[in-house]
Amino acid sequence: MLEQFQSKENEGLKLQQQFDQLSLNATTDAKIEEQSKNIQIMEKELEMIREENKMLHEANEKLIQNSLMIEQLVVKEDKQQEMRNDRRILEMEKQLNELFVKYSQLKKDYQNLLGTKLKLEERLNNQNDQKISERMIVDKTTKQTNEFEKTIMENSTTNDKFNKTDFNLVKIYEDLTRIIEAHIIKRSTDDDNIDDDHDNGDKMIKEKREYVDKWRIMYMEIYGELEKVRNMLLIQHNINEKHLQEIALLNQNLKQAKAHAEIKMKDLIVKLSEREAEIVNLQMQLKTLAYDEQMPISCVLTNEQEMEANEMMLHLSRIVLSSNGMAQIGTLRPVIFLAIEFYDFELQTTPMLNGSE
Repeated sequence: MLEQFQSKENEGLKLQQQFDQLSLNATTDAKIEEQSKNIQIMEKELEMIREENKMLHEANEKLIQNSLMIEQLVVKEDKQQEMRNDRRILEMEKQLNELFVKYSQLKKDYQNLLGTKLKLEERLNNQNDQKISERMIVDKTTKQTNEFEKTIMENSTTNDKFNKTDFNLVKIYEDLTRIIEAHIIKRSTDDDNIDDDHDNGDKMIKEKREYVDKWRIMYMEIYGELEKVRNMLLIQHNINEKHLQEIALLNQNLKQAKAHAEIKMKDLIVKLSEREAEIVNLQMQLKTLAYDEQMPISCVLTNEQEMEANEMMLHLSRIVLSSNGMAQIGTLRPVIFLAIEFYDFELQTTPMLNGSE
């Protein structure tokens, strides 16, 4: 528009020059009339050019004002955009700090859960050891029970023998009584026969008395020994009864201990399952934080797809923890997972691994 404005001004100047020349050079009336007509035409054209020039000037002023306003708007928009960017950066920094705090808290909770899981595993191992010791006690008690039952059988056999011996004792007593009675009857008969021979009768009576005393002493000795055996068997029977009562009480306590241990084992298994679920949840949250709230998409390559030159694949078939690592972990069945960082932006993790190998 500036070029048009300048060209129009040049045309106006040329027309003005022509008009001046015509006015100076006009000598005749015809020429004057013709020139007057031309002058009128030129004046009209000049007026039109001036109007057009004025319009172009106004348009140029408007363009300049518009350009200044556009620059001001652009500067203002840039400032507003910069302020918005600053606010967004502050918000992102705040969110990043919150995410770091949340990540630290989750990591702390994860460590606490791992510690709790280790404690539960240690407690479970202690429960298993206690169960093994209780089983050993049960085996020992069963062995003692078998021995006691064997002893009871032997004692019952001895009691039968004792009853038989008691019966034999009564029989011996009856036999001895009959012998003594027969001897007394015989002695009375002999007394009637030896009235004539007084000296020989005294001697025979003395021998018979000694014979009876000998039998009586022998009977008393046998009866005393058998009575001792009987008392010993009664004492042993009472001891066996006490042992049977103790065995029954031990079996009852053992059943209660088994039931209590089974209930504890079930509770521990439920708690371990809950801890496993919490650990898996925390792992997923950690992965979410690591991938900026976007879970990694597992890409499985088929046989038809060709692997590019810049791709790398790791196959971990076996991981063995050294004795030094096991000593630092402090447990026989550690629970670990691997985190492998590729370059500076990708982090891959494995599932939870149990055991030393």
